[in-house]
Amino acid sequence: MDTAVEFMNRPLGRGARIIAGIVLIGVGITVGGSAGVVIGVVGLVPIALGLSGRCLLELLPRAR
Repeated sequence: MDTAVEFMNRPLGRGARIIAGIVLIGVGITVGGSAGVVIGVVGLVPIALGLSGRCLLELLPRAR
């Protein structure tokens, strides 16, 4: 999992998360209604994490 976290914290991984967030917001707008709002709000998470340089995988406990 360390390799995935390292990739996601690089510029390419950060850009991928931002693009994924934009896609989710677009899907939310397309779907509409309350489900669309939920999808759109979920899309804000990868954008915020991509801009801040953090990764959700860092928060998961590591099996040792």
